[in-house]
Amino acid sequence: MFLERLSAYAMRAYASNNQTPPAMYQRKYVRYMVVLDGSGTFLAVVDCASTAHPQGVSMLVPSLKRSVNIRPLLFADTAAYVLAYAPDAHGPRATQRVHKQHRQFVELIEQCVAACDEPSASARQALQAIVHFYQTADLSSLRLPAPVDPTARITFEINGLFPINFPSVQAFWATRATACDRTQTLPCQVCGESKPPAKRLLLPIFGIPGGQTTGMALLSANEQAFESYGLTASLVAPTCEACGQRCCSALNDLLKQRDTHYTTASLSYVFWSKDASPFPVTALLSECRPDEVRAFLSAPWRGEASALAIETSAFYAAVLSARGPRVVLRDWMETTLGQVQDHLEQYFAWQQIVDMEGTARWFPFWQLIDATVRRGSQEEAPPYVGQALFRSALHGGSLPLSVLFQVLRRIAAEGDIQPAQAALVKLVLLSQHDISWVAVGTTADERNNMMIQLEKTCQASAYLCGRLLAVLEAIQYAAYGDSITTTIVKRYYGAASSAPASVFGRLLRGTQPHLAILARDKPGAFYRLDLQLQEILAGFSGGEFPRTLNLIRQGQFALGYYHQRAEDRRARREASQQKAASKKEASVASRDPNVEMEEQHEHAELS
Repeated sequence: MFLERLSAYAMRAYASNNQTPPAMYQRKYVRYMVVLDGSGTFLAVVDCASTAHPQGVSMLVPSLKRSVNIRPLLFADTAAYVLAYAPDAHGPRATQRVHKQHRQFVELIEQCVAACDEPSASARQALQAIVHFYQTADLSSLRLPAPVDPTARITFEINGLFPINFPSVQAFWATRATACDRTQTLPCQVCGESKPPAKRLLLPIFGIPGGQTTGMALLSANEQAFESYGLTASLVAPTCEACGQRCCSALNDLLKQRDTHYTTASLSYVFWSKDASPFPVTALLSECRPDEVRAFLSAPWRGEASALAIETSAFYAAVLSARGPRVVLRDWMETTLGQVQDHLEQYFAWQQIVDMEGTARWFPFWQLIDATVRRGSQEEAPPYVGQALFRSALHGGSLPLSVLFQVLRRIAAEGDIQPAQAALVKLVLLSQHDISWVAVGTTADERNNMMIQLEKTCQASAYLCGRLLAVLEAIQYAAYGDSITTTIVKRYYGAASSAPASVFGRLLRGTQPHLAILARDKPGAFYRLDLQLQEILAGFSGGEFPRTLNLIRQGQFALGYYHQRAEDRRARREASQQKAASKKEASVASRDPNVEMEEQHEHAELS
């Protein structure tokens, strides 16, 4: 189904711009032009790079998947093939390889020119000019731009003509580069017609992290275990040459366009719709700017007549990774734009949470993934984390508990919880079927506005334990301030979040001296914190703490701890602001009007 949708995408794209790429051609950047006159005399090598386009100009050029083998590309290749120039080639073996690359490139051109019969005299002259150039020019003495990028693509221009655009040249390359098995026919799995199958899809795929820089194969069976019914290579999933090329071209296009793909350290996510999407999926996931998210959630276009068509418009998404020279399809989704909109709304609602400044916010896709790994490290999150988040965002459903395990493991190791980590915990918890722990009688329709900030009505014992640890930490800090070397959270978070009964009795006894110091030195803080402590302890039935907490309840613990800390910080900030405002009002009220008038006169004179 994935290949069928790619082929259909390519057909729509070609129909919209009235341009079907020639067989075995792909759009690439060309950096340099070897400019010749009509007789084949060398004029210059022009660097096409500019500030706006540092890679050169975009052109349809011959393409082919190659790795270590020497396989020249017709009329457009690197400096080693075109000009026998390779500054990084050291030693006799490397030099010999460069000469072999160039020789095969020239032989391919000579074969093409001999086979092509262009109707235009100027086109025939241009082809002969290139042959004459290679027969007469001293390549070592050519004036080249400095420095030359040896990996960049070079092609030819003769009197304003580009041989790679000649129909006969394109037909020659299609015949030369294809790998169809003409001795048999098989039903193409894309179009369904019985045609000679392509033994290998030779158009390479680029842009998937971890893959070969020379490109990857979309279909490949390189081990006997992958073969079936005697079919090898790409024949395990037989496609005709035309369909195979469309699929490869479409996937490369999707991996280039900003609005149809998103890439992380190990995965590429591609998505497209049959009709234009009214909301930017890539920007919403990758940047998550508050104004864009709010605009999406308000969705003003819903009241328009086009909304009904959007509801049923097909939407496709795939998760891809690379395994050496091959593309791996890790996940595939088919849905509608209307359902994607609904699921994205849930995705943002379920992760929304207040940060430590008291502002409710959402988090970019990459930040939620990084919430499962150590901060500031080069460690990569397991691929299934991003894959699960992507499916939840676009297709809905419950997030796997393995994602919750990853983020809780990180929180326990660091003895702290960041806003993105709390948002991911909340997202996993609210995506589960059972959310009755939030409040008795809670329904699924009510979850979109839950747990954004502290929920005092939530009486789940794990959530209360998390709140209790935050209050005990606040009492310790209020009593001793910055003189604390190691807080109780750093020492006891792991045990408190998994086996509360084993540590909270000891922590409560240790808190009594802290409360005594506060009662003596800071009675206001003592009253506030003691009231919080008694309020939370009253929520435990029978006065007993849970013996152990499973993974879900450990998530509730983390959320309770985070919410209580955020609420305490908000209350302290508001109290500080009110105190400052009161001081300012008192200062203004106590000032002598005569003194104030004299100051105003002095200020006017100075002005």
